[in-house]
Amino acid sequence: MLTLMLLACAVDTIIPPQPVSAITVSESDNLVCLADTQDEVIIFDKDEWYHRSLPEFQGLVTRFMVNSDLCYFLVERRLVLIDLARNRKSTISEDIDDAVINSYGELKVLSGYHLKKLTPLGRILDEETLTEIQGWMWPVDDSVIFSAHPPLPAWFIPPESSNTSESPSSNLFELAESAPRSGIAATRNSIYILLEHSKILHLYE
Repeated sequence: MLTLMLLACAVDTIIPPQPVSAITVSESDNLVCLADTQDEVIIFDKDEWYHRSLPEFQGLVTRFMVNSDLCYFLVERRLVLIDLARNRKSTISEDIDDAVINSYGELKVLSGYHLKKLTPLGRILDEETLTEIQGWMWPVDDSVIFSAHPPLPAWFIPPESSNTSESPSSNLFELAESAPRSGIAATRNSIYILLEHSKILHLYE
């Protein structure tokens, strides 16, 4: 693991044990990766990697979420739930444009302008119709915001006066803003960006 100090934050390069296609963070703020082969998730905890097998599924994953033993994958407008403890797979919602999970394990799923709140197993708790949508959904505490990138910690956001062509931290900020939904994950203290299938950038204060 290579460590550099860049102005406002430190940067590590994390090399997963095999190529990965999507990343997220767990409820305990551990980095969780989806293997390129989509047959396992790989958890990074205290500099150790732990592997958990997945039942077979196919399709491009555009959003990846984890809560305890429950993994959620947004695959071609289907929200797929995989229970790692029981090794079971099910589709819990369809025609979905985006989905996020809050700290209670509840899901918010977006279909057109309709926003639904679901239980961890997919039962509808609430539904509302939105009038405006700009960007993707991101959880903030237990609500949802719409933005092109996840809510980034204040320590990571460069000052307005910074010169993006000269400031390493500003360049990293632009990199975070341009990352796809499945390639960036943030906690209060860390930001993870999937640069390549075999390289993850870890930014922290």
